[in-house]
Amino acid sequence: SLWSWQDSVKAVFLNRVNIVAEYDHVINSPTFSLKLPSVIALKEYISAKKAPAFTRFNVFLRDKCSCQYCGSKKKIKVGSLVINNAVGNPLLNDGPNFLSGYLEINNELGGMTQTQEKYDGKIRAKRISNDSDQLNTVIGVVATNAPLNRIQLKRLSIMCHGSISRSVHPSHTPMDGDTIFAISTSDKSSHVSEEINKLDLTIINTIASDTFSRACNRAIFEAKNIGSKPSWKDLFEN
Repeated sequence: SLWSWQDSVKAVFLNRVNIVAEYDHVINSPTFSLKLPSVIALKEYISAKKAPAFTRFNVFLRDKCSCQYCGSKKKIKVGSLVINNAVGNPLLNDGPNFLSGYLEINNELGGMTQTQEKYDGKIRAKRISNDSDQLNTVIGVVATNAPLNRIQLKRLSIMCHGSISRSVHPSHTPMDGDTIFAISTSDKSSHVSEEINKLDLTIINTIASDTFSRACNRAIFEAKNIGSKPSWKDLFEN
């Protein structure tokens, strides 16, 4: 392996190595001079690890920075688009923080400081009645460029359904007609989807479900008022 000259000199002084060869260059201190080591040998053998560390950097090196699903060097992407008219409350207690605020990226939910407030146990569901004609819903689409087949896309939709509960409380009420569509933009899904194992699918779907939770609350954050019904920005934005 290659060591810097500083590490080599340090190892010499710590008596951990033997000097095999030297450069002509001499390094000096007020009381000592030493030819710069060019080749050194460890006095005690240190066995290498049987397997390399499982790090993101090493995975990129292994895969040559290319997608292992389709061969592209493009990254796997996921995104969600949501219309939120759910019965449940999207805020932590009375607000202004959103339930999925801890997932926020790039101030998409107002960039508020994370709160230490705890859930108070109160159910804040709006427009609850016994009217059989009451219609509320979360309807959205989650898309990815990963080559997923129909069965895998169904699993993606199922996991994103669960993510609604992280952004709306209560969720999936009798008045809600929650529907999520999952799509893949890849044109190779019918050829290579069998190569995506359960672990890969779990990682993709977990990230996608996070985006869906954020999209549920971002729909409320970006909404504008209708008549006398105030929006989040009317209530909380300065």
